[in-house]
Amino acid sequence: MGKETNYLLEFTFDTLLNVFNYERVPFMKKYYFCKLMNLVDTRLLKQGVDIGYPEFWYMYGPITDFAIVDGIIDHGFTNRYYPDNENVIYPAQHRRNYDIDLKDRRIIESTIQTIWSKYRFETGDNIKAENYKQNSPYKFNTTFQDFIRVVDNDNQTSTPKEVLISNLLDKLLSEFPQNDLSEIEDFYLEWDDTIRLVLDLKDSKRKMELVKVLKGKFWSTFSKGIRLRVNKNIPDEKLAMWSEEYQKAITQQYKDVERIREAIILEDSEINIEPDEYIVKSLMQTAYHIGI
Repeated sequence: MGKETNYLLEFTFDTLLNVFNYERVPFMKKYYFCKLMNLVDTRLLKQGVDIGYPEFWYMYGPITDFAIVDGIIDHGFTNRYYPDNENVIYPAQHRRNYDIDLKDRRIIESTIQTIWSKYRFETGDNIKAENYKQNSPYKFNTTFQDFIRVVDNDNQTSTPKEVLISNLLDKLLSEFPQNDLSEIEDFYLEWDDTIRLVLDLKDSKRKMELVKVLKGKFWSTFSKGIRLRVNKNIPDEKLAMWSEEYQKAITQQYKDVERIREAIILEDSEINIEPDEYIVKSLMQTAYHIGI
């Protein structure tokens, strides 16, 4: 038995790419495409049109699950829309007739025209910011994007970088979604405490290198938890695989952060740290729960 084509999804893709790029100029990266589709699908669902779009939130915001799309689009997404393995392009051999309801067709066309009018001149990063503004799973996710920008910015700023990072750590601590991600709370508090220790290092270069490493370790793990909770039209077997990857990541990255922490404590005597680890962690737990 052959696969059942999702004509609503195919029509949405075709319309989006035709409206934004009817000349088929190779400029739209997958990153840009995913961010546009997030805005389109959100508006369609609010109007009662479910196109069966497979999507999940991950490290870089909303992501299209292209592996799933390959199985529900004639000739696959990659062959049909991604011929040069670099840009998503309106297909030359597009479908003339789609087996979809006329009302749904008009809603899709109208929605995409609205998106085009509002975002046609925006960069991928600006559209990503709009995704976070409209659909961010938690405030924590949005604030962490600010944290990433500050950490990765190597240019000098009027405010010392350590101060900016410390302020964002305080904000993140108050926004952490404890109820939904309780399984990662201990890891998060350990990570937060370790980052703050790193900020006390005197060697500026080593300090920022470690902050970047720690940022990546936490964000990649946290994102694995987010994609399990914020996704659409993802099959159960894939969710089970993601769950296993998430549990392994928590265990491994927790160990890695603890090793970094221990190395800092042992090697850098200028850090004045309470020797009783239990007291340190208890203080962090208390600060978190009272919302400091």
